[in-house]
Amino acid sequence: MKWYERRPERCRKELMLIKQTYSKARIFLRKGKIAVFLKIRGRKMVYLIKVIYTDSFPCEQPKAFIVEPNIKQAPHRWGDGHLSIHGSKEPPEISGKIILDWSIKWIEAYENWLDTGKWSERMN
Repeated sequence: MKWYERRPERCRKELMLIKQTYSKARIFLRKGKIAVFLKIRGRKMVYLIKVIYTDSFPCEQPKAFIVEPNIKQAPHRWGDGHLSIHGSKEPPEISGKIILDWSIKWIEAYENWLDTGKWSERMN
């Protein structure tokens, strides 16, 4: 049984919070996983963020990826390409909305890194 089947109320709250904060977010159920897509305009370009809820959510935080543009090299990403983002909250308090917030901060740090070669560690 998937996390959203075991915890339907948490799923409703998750998706409602995302849509309230990011009205242009698109939410899909693909291959048994909830995926959220959001376009964000940075200073340099437009980014498409994908957030995938893990099977162990809420004990494990959702994973965020930059789908577009194709970023070949950047610090603070894991081997599979998902963003290495963190803040003051830990599972199970982390929501998909928080992951989107932190992903936007990652984009800000990435664009700053492109300009300066320095990465800002501040995510929240």
